[in-house]
Amino acid sequence: MSDQEDFTVNKSMFDMFRVEIETQTKILQSGLLALSNNASDTDAIENCMRASLSIKGAAQLVKIQLALKLSSIMEDFFIFAQSNMAEINEDQLNTLNSSAEFLSKLADFEIINHENPEESILVERNKLIRDIESYLSSDNPVPNKEPASSTISNTKDIVIDIPRDLDPMMFDLFKTELDNNTSIMSDCLLSIEIDPENSDDLERLMRSSHSIKGAARLLQIDPVVKLAHIMEDCFVAAQNNEFTINDNHTDVFLQCIDIFKIISLQSATEHTEWIASNLNLIKDCIQKLTDINKTPAIASSETSADTTDKNIIDIITFSVPENIDPTMLDLFKTELENNIDVISNSLLELESTPDDPQYLEQLMRASHSIKGAARLLEIDAVVKLAHIMEDCFVAAQNKSIIISNNQTDIFLKCADILKEISSLPATEHENWTLSN
Repeated sequence: MSDQEDFTVNKSMFDMFRVEIETQTKILQSGLLALSNNASDTDAIENCMRASLSIKGAAQLVKIQLALKLSSIMEDFFIFAQSNMAEINEDQLNTLNSSAEFLSKLADFEIINHENPEESILVERNKLIRDIESYLSSDNPVPNKEPASSTISNTKDIVIDIPRDLDPMMFDLFKTELDNNTSIMSDCLLSIEIDPENSDDLERLMRSSHSIKGAARLLQIDPVVKLAHIMEDCFVAAQNNEFTINDNHTDVFLQCIDIFKIISLQSATEHTEWIASNLNLIKDCIQKLTDINKTPAIASSETSADTTDKNIIDIITFSVPENIDPTMLDLFKTELENNIDVISNSLLELESTPDDPQYLEQLMRASHSIKGAARLLEIDAVVKLAHIMEDCFVAAQNKSIIISNNQTDIFLKCADILKEISSLPATEHENWTLSN
């Protein structure tokens, strides 16, 4: 196992990792103590799962291999225990306590001990991993469900601390974590639009929110911590069937993801200024998420006719974009061009097989990606055009419509419009929108 591992540590974030692992192992040990008194204590199991997930996230960010694999398998075990509502037996509890002690002592290690671990340490860790793996039955893979989360607090008087300037290297690592998890969340929300109760996607959404929260907490970026935390609570509530995610909810989640994406575009010094200027936006998203978590379970989608009529009305009146930053526009153009190619090629394939699920999926995802990129730059015409295209492709996936050759021509005309927009310089977007 050790021959394939890279034990190089990100030294700039090592002290933060120590603080995080000390905090989370205390939570873990407290939860295990509760489980020794009541082996089916669901709150204690959840606390242990979240502590393991936080340790895993911190270890991943700082590249602490000694903690990463062990915390990951511990997380899997607690999810397994949650989903099967199983009591944890004495042997399992002893192994978990030994694992928590092992993780706790890693906080006292120097960097050199992590980068050049003694053989005895590797043997100890690997034995703990194997023992926990043995508790996870291959006939019963880890399910994707967890018990109810804590209640979301009232955000009326929420206080958000403005983050300090960060070390550029540390912030770059945070941005990577942010980019990876927002990508996962965007993909899952796409799937949720089709199947709002998909347990796999809900689990991935919860975990990605939790990972973003953990990474932001390490760097003390308070607005991201609070926004990600309340998103995580929403996804846990959806897992527990407290509400069903509908299109309006998805729009709010995507707005939150856009905030994360904008923050990831900032530098280590610029993000402070951006957050200070957009605190009301962040608080508004937190309030919307709080409202979502109070929503009773309802149908997740509108009828095709209602959706289409609404979008047609919306697209008649849209805001005119102001001059756009040329660098950001170049990134947008690249995203637009790549996805237009996907749309054009997939539409051509659909002419011979109009209900092919592979090409319908590609069309829906490409439209969704264009919509997200345009929303980031506030190019409203593209957002709304791509959105209604996406709705059409989702309807085709659900077999509400079958795409005919005439409809293909309309979609190709839309692709031509998007292609024309992608060729505009930053200063011409306003004139083009007014003229067309």
